[in-house]
Amino acid sequence: MKSTIYELIKPLEGYRALAILAVLIFHLDRNFLPGGFLGVDLFFVISGFIITKGLMTRKAQGRLKLSAFYLRRIRRLFPALLVTVTVTLIASWFILVPEEFAATGKSALFSLASLANISFWLESGYFAADAETKPLLHMWSLSVEEQFYLFWPLVFAVFAPKRWKVWTFVLLILSFGATVWFARMSPETGFFWFPFRIYEFMGGAILSILGLRLKNNLHATVALLAGSALFLYACFTFDAISNLALTGGVTVIASMLLLLSMDSKLAETVFGNPIAIWIGQRSYSVYLVHWPLIVLYVSAYGGLNFVEMIGLGLISFLLGAALKWLIEDPFRQASHPRSLSPSKAFGALIPVTAASGFLAAMIWINQGFPPERETQLKDYLVEDNRYQSLMRQGTCFLSTNDRFFDMPETCYKTVSGKQNMLLLGSSVAADLRYGLELSFPNWHISQITAARCNPFPGASRSDTCESVRNFVFEEMLDNQEYDLVILTWSHLKNAAQVKTIDDYMTQRGIDYVLIGSRPVFDQSPRQIIARHASLDGLDAEMQSHVLRQKDKLPRNPQRHYFSSIDAMCPSSESCIWQIDGMLAYRDPLHLSPVGSEYLAEKFAAWYAERLSN
Repeated sequence: MKSTIYELIKPLEGYRALAILAVLIFHLDRNFLPGGFLGVDLFFVISGFIITKGLMTRKAQGRLKLSAFYLRRIRRLFPALLVTVTVTLIASWFILVPEEFAATGKSALFSLASLANISFWLESGYFAADAETKPLLHMWSLSVEEQFYLFWPLVFAVFAPKRWKVWTFVLLILSFGATVWFARMSPETGFFWFPFRIYEFMGGAILSILGLRLKNNLHATVALLAGSALFLYACFTFDAISNLALTGGVTVIASMLLLLSMDSKLAETVFGNPIAIWIGQRSYSVYLVHWPLIVLYVSAYGGLNFVEMIGLGLISFLLGAALKWLIEDPFRQASHPRSLSPSKAFGALIPVTAASGFLAAMIWINQGFPPERETQLKDYLVEDNRYQSLMRQGTCFLSTNDRFFDMPETCYKTVSGKQNMLLLGSSVAADLRYGLELSFPNWHISQITAARCNPFPGASRSDTCESVRNFVFEEMLDNQEYDLVILTWSHLKNAAQVKTIDDYMTQRGIDYVLIGSRPVFDQSPRQIIARHASLDGLDAEMQSHVLRQKDKLPRNPQRHYFSSIDAMCPSSESCIWQIDGMLAYRDPLHLSPVGSEYLAEKFAAWYAERLSN
């Protein structure tokens, strides 16, 4: 029996290794592996398989006790989680600015309560610009796991074994159907909420309940190759704006193929070798430590180069291994040299949890304990919270929670008797609207903008973005007469897309301007200022964190391109980051209201000169 269990575990540990490597690479360089976040989905399917297998075994042996199950889960997960949360809070005190430190205290408290997914859903998305200032953001998935552990054993306790299969299929279908719906209605809800993740756990659970495993080596090998190829395809092809149901569904299919093929010799070789097993056994601890390490390092030192990525990846494994040996194993394994009895384990966990929770609550309530700073530095660190209303968020600027067909016609209808301007693009277009209204007071400014939506035809797979572009280029521009159409995106990388726009506008006689990519920072300007802690040398420090992205353009007339970099960078050594003592940026990419006003003034002057010529 022991041999059978060991043979079963070995490929599973390799699958866990595959999952943690995908997540780690994604967090280190999402451009290289844009869909690496799907490693979390693979973890969910594996958890569904393993937990269901254990519940079935104990039920058959008459040993299924919910209290015992929950206590085992607490001993398995909570000690390492508690240490990670506590150490992250302590390290964040020295690195994060007060508002980010306060947010970390809040997320720590929700993480300890297994509600981190709800907390982050209420704040912003996993892929949002400020996600990289949240060192406990990854706790959302652990909260989803913990909610599964709370919910799923009840099904086994309440229903007879012959009902398990029925309920598993029902939950899988209902959950996936709801995810398909919410992928369009509210993607972030579908991403963070447990009900829309149930189908992933059920994908693994149904294999356990049905006892499905491919015994024929050829069939199992084919399934393994297909599952591996499908998962890697998803990791390299899908990205943050891909349809949630599509990415999840593909990953579940790939994961189920991997689980079906565990008996193949190839699975034993690739996923059951000592290296894969070593990584897989430490995958939980590595997952815990890697994201706080990356976030706090980037907050302290700026963007990552290749050497730093490799170094942080290796350190993640070293810290994960240490966390497993020092904390995870003593609480979990009776055979460990320093194992703790249940009474000692919970005797240690309860007061430490209470202390960590109290610390997190105090950090949150006291707004990160802001220190005394020079008056000018305080002014820089004050955030202008008008940006959401000034961008018309929820109406003419759609976040990932919004649907395009809810956008009112007032956002894009022209007004007779006025010059009409249309603003198209992503959030970097929306944050410019405020300044344009000030610089073009006699114009009517229409706006169709959506988060992460490249305005160029065929630019991405997002349903919202495609519906926006289809409406604009197949319907609206042929029926509305604009004096000027402005298109902007964070970085113009594809000259062919720009050429397509030029041809489209030229054929219809529409005047347009591309507003080029602006200078950006490799981390939050507020973090840089807070870390510098003095006015002396602050400008030089800020300039050292500025990145200038060169746009790729075809040979279209220069009258159609406005360079934001030329406008925001008066010289080759200096770019604008503050205006009259107020920050021009509210995060590494987006302009504050004063920054929007500044760039719009430069554009208005350029446009006036363009008309005169």
